[in-house]
Amino acid sequence: MGCRAVFLFLASAMAGLGACATRDRAEAVYLYQNRITAALAEAVTAAEAEGREVVDALYEAEASLQRDCGPLQSAGYRRFNQEELDMAEKMAAYESVEACEARAAEVEALIRKVDPETAAYFLTE
Repeated sequence: MGCRAVFLFLASAMAGLGACATRDRAEAVYLYQNRITAALAEAVTAAEAEGREVVDALYEAEASLQRDCGPLQSAGYRRFNQEELDMAEKMAAYESVEACEARAAEVEALIRKVDPETAAYFLTE
């Protein structure tokens, strides 16, 4: 089986029985990183207003979150707007789920450390 055939087999398998679990996991991570992104925006605003030294660290966290969650964010945005995704976009989103979730957890820990009030408001379950 050539590389293209393997890719097509894996893509069709993802679209089959495992697609619901994969889609559910991607959706859960997408919603989680959205909460983190909202909390981060609030934490940045508060830190800037108070002139705190953590602003640079928060901006670095934002850049890393955008880098690691970008494909998933893009796919979620497009799905929300009822746009079709091609297979490459679906694969990129799927492949970003693990890194996105890990990065979101790191950013969540930073927010909880530097702005407990914002964390309490945005990050309670």
